[in-house]
Amino acid sequence: MILFSTDGVKLFWERMGYGDSVKEALMYTSTHASGEEMRSTLWGPNGLPDFGDGDGDDNIFVWGYGFINLNEIELDP
Repeated sequence: MILFSTDGVKLFWERMGYGDSVKEALMYTSTHASGEEMRSTLWGPNGLPDFGDGDGDDNIFVWGYGFINLNEIELDP
């Protein structure tokens, strides 16, 4: 269901523009997505982010230095 990934990515960047951190914006996509299809496209069948779980069902992965700073990384105003 790749069809719904564009809407999910758009929602993520909208939240980043509102001042959310990366983690807040990603979590928002799992709780405020426009439908189950979008949540499952981004976060797998359970519709929830499994940050740091290499065996999880997410279709979005955050690795490296950014992973430990998900709550601190924001867009520059």
